[in-house]
Parts: sequence; structure tokens; C-alpha cells
Amino acid sequence: MGDKRIENLVQEVFKKAKQETVSHTRFALARHIAEKTNLSSKTLERAYDKYVKKTNPNYKLQEDSIDLLCNYLGFENFSDYVKRAITPPDTSGTGEPNPSAIKSTKPFLRILAGILAIVGILFIWSVKRGNTPSHENCMTWADSLYIPISCDTGSLSNYGTPIVPLDPVKLKSFKKVKVTMATQFFSEQTNQPLIWYFKDRNGEMEYYTAPGLHPVNGRTLKAITEHMINEHVQLHINREESFLKE
Repeated sequence: MGDKRIENLVQEVFKKAKQETVSHTRFALARHIAEKTNLSSKTLERAYDKYVKKTNPNYKLQEDSIDLLCNYLGFENFSDYVKRAITPPDTSGTGEPNPSAIKSTKPFLRILAGILAIVGILFIWSVKRGNTPSHENCMTWADSLYIPISCDTGSLSNYGTPIVPLDPVKLKSFKKVKVTMATQFFSEQTNQPLIWYFKDRNGEMEYYTAPGLHPVNGRTLKAITEHMINEHVQLHINREESFLKE
């Protein structure tokens, strides 16, 4: 009989005994097993010393004793145990799972954790995508406002403007507008600017409803000031009925 397989058998026997008894001392475990088999507690203590504690290397279990231990575990004999036993044995002597068996499962657990992490990321990404039509996850500047557009369109839209990731806030609030002296340029509560501007090389003014970068050339927009209003804003809208008398 293979000594290693006998060692595994004895360790499983004492592991089972620990699950069935309150006291886990060598004497208590040996006595409990003796009551379940026809073995003496002294034989079991010697087997414990050799195969669990590894302190009695010269001791050798008899063949009939080995078969009785197999009966305790539910096997017909040692041959039946060798054929049917598939659970990795306890080699720690503590009744805890075999450290080598735990070690062998670590790569699998790491792979499983990685797979679950990827699945979680994909799930969150799909939920976020669900808030916007799948074919319109980007946007582009179209004359005076941003419009949703497919990210598959390319780097530039038909308007010749860059296609950028969709920004719901900018999509809703960033617009190019025309202003007059009747426009509300500042908040009544905070006096903070409500209009931002860009002035090109020719002195032409463009006005926008939110801060940020110019949607075409990428230049930083400036907050409106009283000086710029007095210098550049028309006194009236280009309609006869809208003329404002001074």
C-alpha cells in the first residue's frame, strides 16, 4: 500500500472525527474513532502521531486496521477508497483544507474574478449607453447648436465640424445666439454673466449661452462685460418694428 495514500486516509479519518466531536485533542479524537470502529484508541493515537503530527515515523498501520478506517469513511476497503476518493486530503494536521489544494485553486479564482470584473464593467457601460440611443453616442456642432450624431460617421460631420463624445449638458445648454440691448446679459440674482463671446480677426462678434471652447476653432470663449456690450451690441434688432429710441 502506498504510504502517501495511507497518510491521506488517516488525515481524512481524523478530519471527520473533528466534525463529530466537541473536543479535538488527540486522545478525544482517537477515543471517538475507536468507538466507531474495532480499533483500539492506542492504535489510533500512534496513527495520529505518524500521519498527522509526523512525530512517529517508524509506526506502521496494519492492513486490517487500514480497512477499518476506510469503513469509518464509508468505503468497503482500502481498494475501494483509492478508486472512489476524490477530495484533496488534509495535510496540515489541523483539520483545515489542504494548503496545496487551496493553492491550486488560486489561479482559477483569479481568472474568475477577472472575468466577473469585465462582465461588471461591460454591464455598467451598457446601462450608461442605454440612456442615449446606441447610434447617437456622439455629437457635432451644426451652425448654432450641438446635435446628436453616430460615432461611426467619422472624424468630421457633414458640417465640417469635429465629432466628439456626447455631453448631455452641452448638448442642451450650449448654443450660439444673436443679442441686442434687450438681451439679459447678467443674472439678476448674482450678476454673473449669462453670455460668452468670441471676437475674430475681422472684429466680428459671436455670442454663446455657456462658457467653454469655441465649437469650431477651439478658442476659449470670454465672459461678456459691460464694455463689450457698449462697444459691439446693436441698439436694435434688424427689424423696423424693433427699433429702440434713445
